[in-house]
Amino acid sequence: MTTSFELLLLQEKIQDPEGVRTQVTFETLPEADQFLDNLLEPYQRNSFSLFVDLNEGFRRRGFWPWAIVLMDREYRLAGHVFITRDRLSDVLFSGYSIRSGYLVEKDGPPSMSMLFFRNKAVASALAQKSPLFSVCWSVLQDRSESKHWLCQTGPLPQRWVQEAEKGDDVLFSMIYSSWLKGKA
Repeated sequence: MTTSFELLLLQEKIQDPEGVRTQVTFETLPEADQFLDNLLEPYQRNSFSLFVDLNEGFRRRGFWPWAIVLMDREYRLAGHVFITRDRLSDVLFSGYSIRSGYLVEKDGPPSMSMLFFRNKAVASALAQKSPLFSVCWSVLQDRSESKHWLCQTGPLPQRWVQEAEKGDDVLFSMIYSSWLKGKA
């Protein structure tokens, strides 16, 4: 089953003691909230808590994705995402069970159940590289580039997942360690 909702990217002017500033926020419509609440219930989350965390993270990074793709469940594919994308900013990811304050160094390799695509061209290019991204592309290919999207995919191919998840935590840890050294 696949589902899609338009996300609203709102900009509001906020007056505070330091002056006027603009704050950007993703907002969902009630139908999307109900869908998310049902999807997130097993993870003790809801639409509100998810978007509080996502909006905070997107603001910190200055990254407002064209599309957020929700998987049918959490997968151990963080290493696969790292090695498949060309640049870190092409597609970011998180997991339903990951809360604000999560640290790889303390909490270990993350699960992956949400992908945040920078733009449609990135999603299209990645679809040629991996079954993970081709499943995402199947729900994104008809979506307008001028809007923002929240979409859910169907399940990933089971045999491919079984193979890809083998050793993915180790792969992620190696790549993440190398990435950290490059930042230092």
